[in-house]
Amino acid sequence: MRTALRTTPAVLASAALALLALGAAGCGAGEQRAEAAADTVLEPAGSRGPDPFTASATRAAPTPLTRTEQPLPEGEGGKDDGPRLVAGDTPGLYAGLPARTGCDVRAQSRLLTADRPRAGAFARAAGTPADGLGRWLDDLTPVVLRADTLVTAHGYAKGDVTTYRAVLQSGTAVLVDARGVPRVRCVCGNPLGPAGGDRVGAPRGKRWKGYEAGEVRAAAPAARPLSALTLADPAHGHWLERPVGDDGTHDRAVREPSAPPSAPPTEPPEEEPSPESSGPWETVPPSTDPGETPTEGGQETARSVRLGPGGED
Repeated sequence: MRTALRTTPAVLASAALALLALGAAGCGAGEQRAEAAADTVLEPAGSRGPDPFTASATRAAPTPLTRTEQPLPEGEGGKDDGPRLVAGDTPGLYAGLPARTGCDVRAQSRLLTADRPRAGAFARAAGTPADGLGRWLDDLTPVVLRADTLVTAHGYAKGDVTTYRAVLQSGTAVLVDARGVPRVRCVCGNPLGPAGGDRVGAPRGKRWKGYEAGEVRAAAPAARPLSALTLADPAHGHWLERPVGDDGTHDRAVREPSAPPSAPPTEPPEEEPSPESSGPWETVPPSTDPGETPTEGGQETARSVRLGPGGED
């Protein structure tokens, strides 16, 4: 994937329109009942939040981690109570470790398909056919949020779909789609959609240390489907590229994304726009799936990783 580290207002404006359209497609089920629209639920990375769809499909966080700080994409907006809008193809918007993921997509699929009514409700909330749910999940990419992120979340209670706005804490394991938008929260299996609107809203729930409404990001769909995502590796201070729909098996090391130009370009960029990146991986919660083997940490995560063409160090 080729990306340029510049997000122009025109691109973000078109992305915002796509964001609103996608949000409408994912939230049209007549039986959904919305919670208080003015409130925004604060969801810590380890919390399952309101009305979880499933048990956790997260993997244990690898340790130890050096927590190397890398710049976080600034995005557009962020004034007053508005989120900073960042295009989904922005390098460093999400984090990852080489050949490691914080979410088990297969486990998530098993948890959903074990209950047909629940799977049907999930599919309706996600805006995808129920009979293709497994394929839809396989096409998503496991990553970790590097900033507190505003989303539209859906829960499951008494056989019905609930809808509410939420801010997910930095460090939350999610699955994103081919345009870089979070679609599933792995600790609870809740489907997600674009944030919609230009306000974060009144927070409901306990604020975590460092939470500021003006620093909240919202992912806008990339202008076109991506082939790969450029992730920050906060453990080693490196960058990696993860193919869309991949479980980390085909991660490869890439150069640090270049800084944006000091002046706006005189011609439209040939490549995808994007800013820069930062945030914790440590808060990815351990799996609660009894049949899952936690990812091991130790020396493997502490060593410097530079992958060659064949995937070898």
